[in-house]
Amino acid sequence: MAVKQKDMTAEYKVEQVLRFLKSGKPLAEYCRQYGIPESDLRRWKKQFLRGGRDFLQYGGISPANYSERIRYLETKVERLELDNISLKATIRYLKDRANQD
Repeated sequence: MAVKQKDMTAEYKVEQVLRFLKSGKPLAEYCRQYGIPESDLRRWKKQFLRGGRDFLQYGGISPANYSERIRYLETKVERLELDNISLKATIRYLKDRANQD
């Protein structure tokens, strides 16, 4: 019952980690039963537990993700400020043109 790599969605990985943790079975036995490479399940479990820790410690966002999010939002604000300046200039131009008529 081996699963193809492309079918291993995040939901699938979480489901397998939770099933494994609830099963109480040794890793090798569980992986054999479900056709999952041991290294994959070991890595998923580690990522799953680290993600849970980060969520509890940082409120759902890790410091690395936080910095990335800040950079993204700063870029977005800058772009919106430029759009705002451009729109104000367009409005000014249209008002001046309407007053000339």
